[in-house]
Amino acid sequence: MGIKLQQKEKLLCTFFYFIDKILPLSKKAKFKFYLNLEWIFDRFSHEYSFKNYSPDIHPVRTTTKRFLLAQLQSHHCVLDLGCNRGDMSAYLADYTNKVVGVDYDKYAIDLAKKSMINQTLILFVTMSTII
Repeated sequence: MGIKLQQKEKLLCTFFYFIDKILPLSKKAKFKFYLNLEWIFDRFSHEYSFKNYSPDIHPVRTTTKRFLLAQLQSHHCVLDLGCNRGDMSAYLADYTNKVVGVDYDKYAIDLAKKSMINQTLILFVTMSTII
């Protein structure tokens, strides 16, 4: 049956097969290279998805929220590593005892602190504070 590709995808696919043939790497090195590319493209897809969906309806966020709510109880404390601006931390604070949001980006943490100024259940810290 096969996958039907549009003309642009066919050209791109052909280009990568051509590059694969001329890369002077072992099969193992090519495998590692392609895994790294997969991670990079997955990361790009994830970042661009947030430009197309608001946090409230983002497919990954809604799935994550459902999963976390099934696991969490009101007496739990949550550590949100990589909290960025604290969107998920703020959401989880409504269902738990306390949330600590941690991120290496001081600017994002400052934004989180400003946007959650009245929220007493959330503590935001930068990685430099911890290390």
